[in-house]
Amino acid sequence: MSADAPTAVVQEATKRFDGGIDIIINNAAIGEDYRLGEIDFERYDQAFITNVRFPLFLVKESMPYLREGGRIVNISSFLARTPWADTHLYSATKSALESLTRSMAVELGHKHKVTVNAINPGPVRTDLWLSDPALEVNLAGLIKATPAAPRVPEVEDIAPIVAMLCEEKWRWITGNVTCANGGWLMA
Repeated sequence: MSADAPTAVVQEATKRFDGGIDIIINNAAIGEDYRLGEIDFERYDQAFITNVRFPLFLVKESMPYLREGGRIVNISSFLARTPWADTHLYSATKSALESLTRSMAVELGHKHKVTVNAINPGPVRTDLWLSDPALEVNLAGLIKATPAAPRVPEVEDIAPIVAMLCEEKWRWITGNVTCANGGWLMA
């Protein structure tokens, strides 16, 4: 991902949406699993560029166009709080994104009346998940074995929470990480 990618995204958004931005959803991520011995500088950089640098600079580049009362929602992961052995990079980047969520909430709330929140889902059935049959079987088995989350979550389970955080009536919620993982962190 190029360093000017956030600028290009902001330029395209302002063209499409009358020169202003009301809502930013930082959902793009990469999450390949590597054991410590498999991590190299290229994999490290790729994870942090996609999962931390891009959301940070997307918000930074959006500031001149972000309307008062705007909303930013970052999609984190339960792995930010409960990493698995082979999720070093993904877990670390999602922890960093949660920290950015809180610090941005402080700055942007005071200066621009913008709320910044994150959602901390567990594994969700997405196209990426479905593209790997082994992952589908493994995660589905793990989820079904979790008493608090006896089914595989769908995108439709997370989308209403994103929408809720973007509504005006929820303007008092900011700097929050909403655990929307079917109780995965309790199990």
